[in-house]
Amino acid sequence: NFKSPNLDLFFRKQIDKRQYIEANLYSRYSSGKYDRDYYDLHDEMARNDTTMTHIANKSWRAGLEFMYSRSFDRFTTNFGLQDYYNGVENKQSENGLTKKERINQNRLSAYGQISGRIKTLRYSASLNLVYNHSDNDSYIVNAVRLKSNISMNLPLSKYVTVNYLLMYDPSMPSVSQQSSTVQRIDDISVRQGNPDLNPSEYLRNRIFIRYSYKKFTTSLWAAHGRNFNPIYYSYSYIADKSSPYYDKFMSKPINGSHDDLINLELNLSVQDLFGFATIWGKLGWDNHHLDLSTRSYCKKRLYA
Repeated sequence: NFKSPNLDLFFRKQIDKRQYIEANLYSRYSSGKYDRDYYDLHDEMARNDTTMTHIANKSWRAGLEFMYSRSFDRFTTNFGLQDYYNGVENKQSENGLTKKERINQNRLSAYGQISGRIKTLRYSASLNLVYNHSDNDSYIVNAVRLKSNISMNLPLSKYVTVNYLLMYDPSMPSVSQQSSTVQRIDDISVRQGNPDLNPSEYLRNRIFIRYSYKKFTTSLWAAHGRNFNPIYYSYSYIADKSSPYYDKFMSKPINGSHDDLINLELNLSVQDLFGFATIWGKLGWDNHHLDLSTRSYCKKRLYA
């Protein structure tokens, strides 16, 4: 039993040949109900287990964005403001025991970006300041993060081009990952959010070299990405016999320390071979290393 109406309004005004403004207003509402009855029957009736679950969800989001763009002789700039409000209400009844939780989230961001060229060098850069507020009546989380992205493209000759990318992207946990409500997944597992999760921060560097001559094209890139406070899922066994979830497994999001990914990749292609065929291939190598609070993992992969 699900319904989700949406509304989206968009406005654009061309001020002159170099300037324009855009505005966007949108909203979305959704609600749904879900019932599930679980019966575990045994020859010995005393061991029978019955769980009757009723879940009712409501969520709504409203947002707006305003952007101003201006072009100059050698570069173009954009400035904008974006804000959205997201509310979620979850009501769960299990064998007559009712739990209810409400989470509100407001995210406000102000951004600016510039793109242009200096002789043969093309570039683009952006900054985005994000403020996030979340609360569920029992805890409040406020966070301010700065996102950034820089890209440069330089042709060294008519055959060779070099591209560099720098990206810094922090992200807040989702609303469901912050929810403290315990929800049954199946007959052996339940899940619960973690209000103490920290935002993840992703930093990526990549250099990309492309060579093209007639029908032959090749490219090589080297990239390194690091994720600070990455979010993983921890699984534990519930051994407390007084718990309504005794003898099940709990899934809960947690923060790791950091993880690193080094990637090298070579691409080769020959187009329009014999007038009808294209041959394409790639060779790559990954080195993925991650650190949790109690242990570390490393995976190396060669692919082609």
